[in-house]
Amino acid sequence: MRGFAASVPLMLSILILRQLQVNGEGEEVPRRQVLVLGGNGFIGSTVLSRLIEEGKDNITIVSRGNWYWDSGERIVPHVTTVYCDRNERVKDKCYDFMEYIKDKKFDFVLDFSSYNGDQALNMVQVLQGKVGTYVMISTDSVYDVCDKKHDLPTKETDSVRPEQIGERDLLAKLHRYGHNKLEAEEALIEQRPVGGFPFVILRHACQKAGIWGGSNLAVGGGYDERLAARGLWGAEAPSPPPPRQRGQISSF
Repeated sequence: MRGFAASVPLMLSILILRQLQVNGEGEEVPRRQVLVLGGNGFIGSTVLSRLIEEGKDNITIVSRGNWYWDSGERIVPHVTTVYCDRNERVKDKCYDFMEYIKDKKFDFVLDFSSYNGDQALNMVQVLQGKVGTYVMISTDSVYDVCDKKHDLPTKETDSVRPEQIGERDLLAKLHRYGHNKLEAEEALIEQRPVGGFPFVILRHACQKAGIWGGSNLAVGGGYDERLAARGLWGAEAPSPPPPRQRGQISSF
């Protein structure tokens, strides 16, 4: 349903990563191999901080080497980092990354940095046969370019573009971010029926609800970060954020 707080994908991502930690006899399984695309921003760094704290996964981060806020100290020392610019053709330009994954397989891929169809497709192509489950962090902005057929609360299945090409093009022009993110989702969806890997798409609230927190470029305060770290793990949730100010994006 549209309007979930941004911390929902944090909770779901971590729960997915935790689900196979113990086998049927209660014995711990080997450390999982986790490939993270992006992960140096607001949502990604919060997820990674939790996984690092648990210390049960071998984590590799693929990024352009930009470490925002304190992620250079909080994340980098505890993970393997590999450079790759997803705006380039990954197979031909990301030499270090292609060499790194050559003989590797990953239990999970967490994709925080697919912002258009080309970025998603490039990564999907080079990771075929190497992925257990692919988790893409998306946004409810995809519904802005879709043709909802009812007046009830939005469902995940409402992410269907209009049949008329003209209407599709108009919505894509008006809502470029939602269009690009839905293209990324579509690249992931289309690979599955032709022998591709299983995936999960998590859409966080982006517009009316938004993302609120101290590590978000738009705001200050850290509410969602603390909610992800405390409220979603059984502890008492932190106090609500202060009243929304102009220029801020709030989760509540």
